Amino acid sequence: MRNSMRQSANRRGAFTLVELLVVIAIIGILVALGSWGFFAMIGTRQVNNTAATERVVYKLLQDRWSDVVDKAKKETPSPVAVALANGPNGNLDQDGRRAKVIMTKVRLVEAFPMSYAEVNTPVLLNTFVAAPSLPKSHFAKYQAALKGLSSGAPGESAACLLLALKTLKNDGVSVEDQIKFAISNTDGVNPISTLVDAWGNPFVFYRFPSNNANLQAANPALGGNAAAERFSDPADPQGTLLNPGWYGSTATFANNYPIVAWRTLTVKQVYEGTFHPIARSASPAKANYIVPVIVSAGKDGQLGLASPDMSISAAGAEKDNIYSYNQKGD
Repeated sequence: MRNSMRQSANRRGAFTLVELLVVIAIIGILVALGSWGFFAMIGTRQVNNTAATERVVYKLLQDRWSDVVDKAKKETPSPVAVALANGPNGNLDQDGRRAKVIMTKVRLVEAFPMSYAEVNTPVLLNTFVAAPSLPKSHFAKYQAALKGLSSGAPGESAACLLLALKTLKNDGVSVEDQIKFAISNTDGVNPISTLVDAWGNPFVFYRFPSNNANLQAANPALGGNAAAERFSDPADPQGTLLNPGWYGSTATFANNYPIVAWRTLTVKQVYEGTFHPIARSASPAKANYIVPVIVSAGKDGQLGLASPDMSISAAGAEKDNIYSYNQKGD
């Protein structure tokens, strides 16, 4: 009898193969659910951390950007800028307003390069920055820091931006201390500090982005006035560079000024796109809410945008990008 009871107890204490498989399956499901939740939490945190980094970087950028603009507005434009504005002898820029806008944009290019080539071989500045408008002292620091670096690195524009943030307008707080977790010691090719997102991918910096539907949608025309949207460049609020009569023709531009240097200001392309005789017959293009933008390619690492105007180069590829202008910082 005792043996029978012992055998019965032993039978009740064991698991059948089916029961073991069921338990293993349940454990697998729980692990899978837990892992999904864990990685989802990590993904959300990476998005939030990247957005938070953008807000800090963009605030630093705005502070320095505004300082450069304020100083440029007080500067006497270079003779080349005056000639390009078609004044005063051309009688189309008597008050010098257009020349000041051009000079302001030149100074922004000087202060916030997007590539090593803009510093090491400054075509634009060699054209516009001439006596009495001399290069600013920070530009020599850029040249020393970027000398000999290979162009085309993934983090090139982010390295240039970080260099500008650290060099311009010292507000007493170290830039590294404010964004130390978003700084890498390589741009992907060269040993130089650059800004990276929470996935470890470099940010991309656009100084004068244009022709981007998302950017335009985020900044609709003021008061429902379509014209206001076309003249919404903060550096040129009166739209002096969009006046179709301020210079003779697109051919004149190309003949008198290096095409690369001129396009770097993102003014000639606005002129051609909005007031070209062919384009003029159709609805004028939204001529660019031009503010600096910092972009993260997001989780998939696919930027999906074409430089330098942020136009979409692959449908849907930019769906998880994180843009600074969406942070309501501008």
